[in-house]
Amino acid sequence: MHQVLDQLADPSRWEAMGYRPFPLGLPPTRPAPVRPPTIDLAEARDAYDVVVVGSGAGGGIAALVLAEAGASVLVVERGGWVDRDAPTMDHLTNHRLPIRGDGTSPPGHPRVVLRSGAEVVVEPADFAYQNNLIGIGGGTRAFGAQAWRFHPDDFRMATIYGVPPG
Repeated sequence: MHQVLDQLADPSRWEAMGYRPFPLGLPPTRPAPVRPPTIDLAEARDAYDVVVVGSGAGGGIAALVLAEAGASVLVVERGGWVDRDAPTMDHLTNHRLPIRGDGTSPPGHPRVVLRSGAEVVVEPADFAYQNNLIGIGGGTRAFGAQAWRFHPDDFRMATIYGVPPG
């Protein structure tokens, strides 16, 4: 992939076709990934004005707004950083079709679901796990705040979960 991007960015290839796509100069082909600073909980201060659990779309925005307003904010996240170039997800390892797991849930994070009236422990490769990224940025990081494909269960919510009163 990097070779293809490098070839596409070669100005001589574009000029040979009589086309100048970047009048202000070529952008870098692969900007360095931005990784937020993190610390272990043991290194955190003794007191904060606010503790936000989860750094996804809701928690991340809440933490930003509170910090900009002057609050001392601690964001607690159970997962780690998912690097942009890490091969953690593909068409069989992802959060919508976890045939081989979801690619980000750390080992030892099972969930409990009801099956035939009994509580059953499930792992990420089970469709009942209801995956979302366990990592910095939450599902927003994995999906870019987009859901391109719906899962068949998305169209059967009332059948699966029932219709709430009212």
